[in-house]
Amino acid sequence: MKKYLKIYFLSLSFFVLIGAIPIIFLYRSGEYLLLNNVVTKQRQSIRKIIYGAALFDQKHHYKRLLLEASSSRIVTLGSSRVMQFRQHMFLEEFINMGGAMGSINQGALIAPSIIKKKPDIVILGLDFWWFNEKRNDPNRIYIKTKNMNASPTPYHLLKFYEWLLDGKINFKEIQKTILFGGTDIGVASLEKEGYGPDGSYYNTRILIGKKQSSDSQFNKTLHEIESGNGRYAFGLLANEQHVKKFVQLIRLFEKNKINVIIFFPPFPGDVNDLFETMGGTYQYVKDLKKKLYESNIQFYDYTDASIVGSNDCEFLDGLHGGEVTYMRILNDLSRKSDLLKNFVDQKNLQKTIDIHEGKAFVPDDEITSNREIDFLHLGCNK
Repeated sequence: MKKYLKIYFLSLSFFVLIGAIPIIFLYRSGEYLLLNNVVTKQRQSIRKIIYGAALFDQKHHYKRLLLEASSSRIVTLGSSRVMQFRQHMFLEEFINMGGAMGSINQGALIAPSIIKKKPDIVILGLDFWWFNEKRNDPNRIYIKTKNMNASPTPYHLLKFYEWLLDGKINFKEIQKTILFGGTDIGVASLEKEGYGPDGSYYNTRILIGKKQSSDSQFNKTLHEIESGNGRYAFGLLANEQHVKKFVQLIRLFEKNKINVIIFFPPFPGDVNDLFETMGGTYQYVKDLKKKLYESNIQFYDYTDASIVGSNDCEFLDGLHGGEVTYMRILNDLSRKSDLLKNFVDQKNLQKTIDIHEGKAFVPDDEITSNREIDFLHLGCNK
């Protein structure tokens, strides 16, 4: 009987252990930390704290709280394609709201929060697929939530062991995190992957080769464009209602004395060339620009990255320009727009661009001391 009791208690202890370790690890990493505490910790820290949650996608509420906690005079707004604007590029406090506007309607939802803070300038990156006649982007919304399942579930246990088997976490990281806690916030932040205190995003794992890019040589993006899949759906005309909603959004900012600088984010050379070749199937993009012009909406077009001297080696993938590319865009905007010239040190910005030409990331020892590699296999000299 004692033998069976011993086996029973050993078995019970084993199952408790395999359940307890993941939960303790997730708590100690900061995965369950409330978002208002995340923002407070990031803003009060002397060093740069990265927020990289692996279980939850709460970017809309996170960006809203980040904005509310700031006194930013400059805000960048748009999809993930504007997330490479960083504080060091500006002379005044800045917040990156990239990811908070994945559609026209999402822009309208976040606008009141921005207007309440009364920044001087909103730099808005405009994705042309929001206006495709075949898409319904203006009706896409997000759920306003303070925290989503910010407590352990069986799914979280499964994810923990999945990460362990895939090599995304290891026993050394688990032990260190359980004993001493995470130096940053969230499981992804163990690799310095996530949002900085300014709201910009760090794609650290891909940049240094710890994670393989899914868009090597832009093959994935090129295939999607040729196939007309997802955001790259073919179209002849820009939807009138979509354009009207966007114009109303811009006029709302202007009515509240907030200057808006609008630009089309860039694509790498091969991707842009393919768009040009398939111009007929993407005719709605030209129609969109025509309709914006007729609506007296001024914009800057950086679809072709070479306009600002950028090249393929400065891209994160076929959709996202890297940090140096966005420094080039900002420098160009500050030369063309009187609104921006007092917020940007053009001379120092250009100096940094010249030093790090051909890279997607400006080296930052607070993020990683590892060297950027040719992660897209383009033959880039990094």
